[in-house]
Amino acid sequence: MGKKAWLPGKTLARFITANLGITEKEQRVMVERISDAVADIAPAVREMMDGLAGFRDTGKRMLAAWSEDVNSLRDSRMYSLNPWKSNPAFEGVSDPPKPETPRTVVERSELLAGRGRRKSK
Repeated sequence: MGKKAWLPGKTLARFITANLGITEKEQRVMVERISDAVADIAPAVREMMDGLAGFRDTGKRMLAAWSEDVNSLRDSRMYSLNPWKSNPAFEGVSDPPKPETPRTVVERSELLAGRGRRKSK
């Protein structure tokens, strides 16, 4: 449908109906079930965050992404569902640190010609 991103609105619901044959009512039920599943698994993620220090930042990113995405699907511009009753496991989680992106410096091969103008003979 000419979109590269699904911004809040009915475009996604229409696309799913047109291409997959899933009615908007069925989609709402699916969003409810997904919301419930995310709320149910959040305590296990929180437990792993507490038990494995190396998983803490990943767990924070998972919980933050899930919460944001479920809330955007439930938004009045998308499926207009009641506010999400998330799990207390989502509360009190600080923002995950921004991932470091190492800078890779690629050296110039000495086999290549030098830069700049060529000297004329």
